[in-house]
Amino acid sequence: MKKLDVGELVKLARGEAVPEVNVVHEVIGILGAGRALVSNRPLMWIASFSSAAAACAAVVSYLVVRASMGGALSGMYEVISWAAQ
Repeated sequence: MKKLDVGELVKLARGEAVPEVNVVHEVIGILGAGRALVSNRPLMWIASFSSAAAACAAVVSYLVVRASMGGALSGMYEVISWAAQ
């Protein structure tokens, strides 16, 4: 394997030509297509409201489960209390 010095790599890199890139027409086309999606705006509102409702339902269910866990330990104790006597 041939060893290259960092200086040689720098010389090789500086000797290469930079490719010319012109993507203006593609970007304009993508942005123009985005304007046609305005008809989906009501669907975005429905999706955002349903996501907010799902988050609220998750918080409420977490709080209910957390509150009922205290009763679970006492319930298990009642089930096995006959063995402790």
